[in-house]
Amino acid sequence: MFDIGGGTTDFTLIDVTGDGFTRTAVGDHLLLGGDNLDLTLAKLVEQRLVARSGKKLDALQWHGLVHACRLAKETLLGDDPPAAAPIVVSSRGARLIGGTLRDEITRAELDTVLFDGFFPRVAFDAPLLRGRGGLQEFGLPYASDPAVTRHLAAFLSRHAGAPISAVLFNGGAMTPNALRARVLDQIAAWQGAPPRELPAATPELAVAQGAAYYGLVRRGLAIRIKGGTPRAFYIGVDAGTARRAVCLAPAGLEDGARVQLARDFRLVTNRPVSFRLYSSSSRSDAPGALVPIGDGRPETVGNGDTDLLELPPIVTVLRARGRGEVTVRLEVHITELGALEIACVEVPDASGGPAAPETWKLAFDMRSGGTPAVEAAAEAHPRSDEARARIQRAFQTGDGLATLARDLETTLDARRDDWSVTTTRALFDALIEVAAERKKTPDHEQRWLNLAGFLLRPGTGAPLDAWRVRVMWGVFNENLAHPRSEPGKLAWWIAWRRIAGGLSKGQQDQIFDRLNKLLLPNPLQAKKLTEARPSKQELAEMWRAVASLERLPVAGKLKLGDELMRRLEPRKGREDPVHLWALSRIGARVPLYGPLNAVIPAGRVADWLTQLCAWDWPEPDKAAFPLAQLGRRTADRARDLDDATRARLAATVRAMPGGDRAAVLVEQVVELEAREERVALGDTLPAGLKLMLDDDAAS
Repeated sequence: MFDIGGGTTDFTLIDVTGDGFTRTAVGDHLLLGGDNLDLTLAKLVEQRLVARSGKKLDALQWHGLVHACRLAKETLLGDDPPAAAPIVVSSRGARLIGGTLRDEITRAELDTVLFDGFFPRVAFDAPLLRGRGGLQEFGLPYASDPAVTRHLAAFLSRHAGAPISAVLFNGGAMTPNALRARVLDQIAAWQGAPPRELPAATPELAVAQGAAYYGLVRRGLAIRIKGGTPRAFYIGVDAGTARRAVCLAPAGLEDGARVQLARDFRLVTNRPVSFRLYSSSSRSDAPGALVPIGDGRPETVGNGDTDLLELPPIVTVLRARGRGEVTVRLEVHITELGALEIACVEVPDASGGPAAPETWKLAFDMRSGGTPAVEAAAEAHPRSDEARARIQRAFQTGDGLATLARDLETTLDARRDDWSVTTTRALFDALIEVAAERKKTPDHEQRWLNLAGFLLRPGTGAPLDAWRVRVMWGVFNENLAHPRSEPGKLAWWIAWRRIAGGLSKGQQDQIFDRLNKLLLPNPLQAKKLTEARPSKQELAEMWRAVASLERLPVAGKLKLGDELMRRLEPRKGREDPVHLWALSRIGARVPLYGPLNAVIPAGRVADWLTQLCAWDWPEPDKAAFPLAQLGRRTADRARDLDDATRARLAATVRAMPGGDRAAVLVEQVVELEAREERVALGDTLPAGLKLMLDDDAAS
């Protein structure tokens, strides 16, 4: 089966015999489809439109252009197509008619893009291109190689043991006759004989028809395609120095099947644990078989001892009252919807064990096979257990509390900025165990908060960080135990700034609600400030904390930004660098972790920059980078400033000491350097951690 929709490509091999249908292989779920072609055509047309008009398309015009290119593609690939299809992009504003942009896509141009780029004729052993994909407009990780035929060759070379006799085309992208003919011709060139095309009147309805057909299968009114699980699945086990895995489910295990592994395992409970998962599309091991893992990369063709492909792990905390380890056996269940459920069933000990043995369940999706783990998490420092013990002893006894940070650096033989994320989280987990000890004295509380914020920064990026942040939120709800301690109050706001990336929108809203009464002008502000009596330094930490809340709604950010602009207007207000730093975080074009739908509109930031660029700055060397953050180029039409404002900003920061690099950030789409990321975040990141946008960043 050959299935290409708007955004994905899937291949499936099905063996047809007198006994029915059996699925024998499933390919990778490729993010490559009709959307890629539409974007490519839109880019080509945009270059011509911009060359003629001299103006860049805004976000609305760009989406209109993509839609127009999709319609033109369908027209040119239809029956009796014209030589060219018109492209019309409407303008906005007063010049609605006169500003309309027009172009066309010719059939020859489409053929070049389609058949040379996406469906080229390739050799059966043609290697896939492994470079970074060029199409990133919608924020999707498109396949690095856009050639569908090369992906098909790789799939068939691995799984097809015999010539392909027939092809069933699915997906709206395969509606045009020309595309189906190219695929059939390519397969014929590989195997010497053309396969037969199975009839499919409406490929774009294949999913809906398949769902309806599956309903008939469940009622015994249609033929079921056999095949079971498309891959074999494994779970990693601790086998000393060797990396080993146990087979959970062999390939072909039918939906609904249950298997119990005839092995005992020791299950770690009451602390974060990781269950490493693997798959193989070519191994045939029995359930319970212990096999070597290899390097965790995809298996190689023709190698009998193929490696396993590492999948994202299941990371969780399994609770068992009063027990750190439990002996269990694994029971595996394949659900009707293709999920693999792993039940860890407690094995009674010799004394009979508990009256009702406990069961812990894990589950992950088996239809897609998971996404390969890009890089295994670094192992914790070999002396991390010693460091954990030192933390707990310091807070329980007070011995070494004053020198704890320095002592930890000595124990781990590294500056704390160089500790890996695995090490920092291991130490944080030890710190949580003595959370109650922070209430003993103001010094205990201040040092606990400082260390907690540092070890959990930026609050996200490591397995179980969501659980750790929930534990920290319990501390927030308890508030300060020693509210009159100035060091404690500073440590409080620093901690929440440091872990802001892991706080949910609701949690960030609660912090904002607490701070806006102190920071934003309102009838109660003077009274609240008098009651709270924050020092100048605490106010600065409050601003840093609230500016780091990137999940706040735009309306709240605009209030904060306008207040900061009011504070920056007098020259004395510009002498405090925290005001501009906070404004640069609130109005940043590229959030460090937050969703793009919470980014302040470009027009409002452009209004701020009109004033900011006209002001003189007491310390211009410290102003260049924050100003650049407000106008940093993104290649996202919805977030980028207009060309005139960006040019004015680039000239302003370039004239400042050390401003050449800041100007580059405004003029080009580039990544932040490590030192710039530290300035923007207000802190370092744990070694090996890179901040990423929220999953909903493209909304």
